[in-house]
Amino acid sequence: MTKKKVTYTKEMIQQITTQDVDIEDVPGHQFRQWARMTSINFSDPDFGSSENLEFGQSDSIKGKGSHRGYSSNNYKSGDKTYNKWEGTHETIVKEGGVWEVSYEGKFDYTAGTGKFKNIKGGGTYKGTWTAKGITEEGEFEAEY
Repeated sequence: MTKKKVTYTKEMIQQITTQDVDIEDVPGHQFRQWARMTSINFSDPDFGSSENLEFGQSDSIKGKGSHRGYSSNNYKSGDKTYNKWEGTHETIVKEGGVWEVSYEGKFDYTAGTGKFKNIKGGGTYKGTWTAKGITEEGEFEAEY
């Protein structure tokens, strides 16, 4: 097995769907579900770049809360990796009503195909989501 330490950057390609629900138990409680496509560029040529399909949920009170979900990375070679992730986030509304969500968390690989069939490992991520899209950076160790 090969063990590597890798970094990556992620950008949003397309927001597929978002569903927001206001929970009325306390003021400002909101639950969100989403599906989106992102593009990821990895520092290691074995990973290269991928399209990432992400399904997530967040639970927030007055803009602060937790999020979790699952993703699949589809590489140009046809190989795939799957992971689960969870973290925390905070929404800040700036002057003029412009919003920005800062988030961070951890992820673990759950499975893979092709050269990543036996992938194990995980890492951390940190990012920003605005009306213009998502930017994210992360690092991980993987063995495959």
